[in-house]
Amino acid sequence: MSGFDAEVEAAQQLLAQRHERASDFSFRKKDRPAVLCADGHCLNGYDVEVTTRRRGVKLAAYAGGSGRRWVEQFGADLAARRFSPEGD
Repeated sequence: MSGFDAEVEAAQQLLAQRHERASDFSFRKKDRPAVLCADGHCLNGYDVEVTTRRRGVKLAAYAGGSGRRWVEQFGADLAARRFSPEGD
């Protein structure tokens, strides 16, 4: 299982905890070009787009690639009810 797949699974668990249907949401990963740091390490970042599954309405976008920060932000947005797939 890739890191992104594990992050999506964690996001789906957050949905289940809030009694939301995970099948209503879609998580898409868009890779960004790798960045070479001064110390010689490469950073691989990506963007995560959360959409409604049926119509593809964009609900949120997050920067990924730095641990599980986007999952934490998704959980905070979900708890604040900033978006909902209702009406999709």
